[in-house]
Amino acid sequence: HYTSTSLSDFMSDKLLNHFKDNEEFQNNKTYKILDPSCGEGELLYSVKKILDREKLEYKLMGIDTNEYAIRQASSRFSNVNTEIVVGDYLELFNKAKENLSTTDSHSYPLEMADMIIANPPYVRTQILGADKAKSLGREFGLKGRVDLYQAFLVAMTRQLKDGGLICVITSNRYLTTVGGKDIRNFLNENYDILEVIDLGDTKLFDAAVLPAIFVGRKKTNKLSLRNDDVPFIRIYEELNNKN
Repeated sequence: HYTSTSLSDFMSDKLLNHFKDNEEFQNNKTYKILDPSCGEGELLYSVKKILDREKLEYKLMGIDTNEYAIRQASSRFSNVNTEIVVGDYLELFNKAKENLSTTDSHSYPLEMADMIIANPPYVRTQILGADKAKSLGREFGLKGRVDLYQAFLVAMTRQLKDGGLICVITSNRYLTTVGGKDIRNFLNENYDILEVIDLGDTKLFDAAVLPAIFVGRKKTNKLSLRNDDVPFIRIYEELNNKN
């Protein structure tokens, strides 16, 4: 289920509005923006529109396992500094993670990113299978019922530069479930959390999953301020049987 144009624009606005307040990157010449599950490129294209309007230099990086979607995405960025490739992001990450550091890596598509925007795949333990879920748990430090998007969150965080920004839409289950404890702790330790938007039952996707948007700035110091005062919005169309 790909991200719609209107939702992509909303997420891009959130990401770039926080970017404007991010002094860490004001001296960069070229900003690197990653979508590790880019589909047909809607999120990257939405970011591109804002970056063009702001007249900023950038490099867009996209990865997806779907060859048809990658061809569609590539056709949208034919005249832009963009690299769109077919691949499994987590497999690519595991192969190249030893080369990743806070300095630039030239092992595309695992260059360190200034910004990440993503709608990673939601695949529950029951579908992944117990062996695959356990393997992902070991690789990415997760316990319990591991969903694929949780592994993506850990890998994306490791690929993001200190001070870099992320805007991601995932299932909202990790916000409240026991199985989401590890990923909540991970996000709290690694990010100054800028916004959390629980989109509840708003039916933005045909899938049964209820989505939430997370926006964060990767901490330059994990001992920095705790996330005690995070802007949080919860949107439900029905609550206690009332509109």
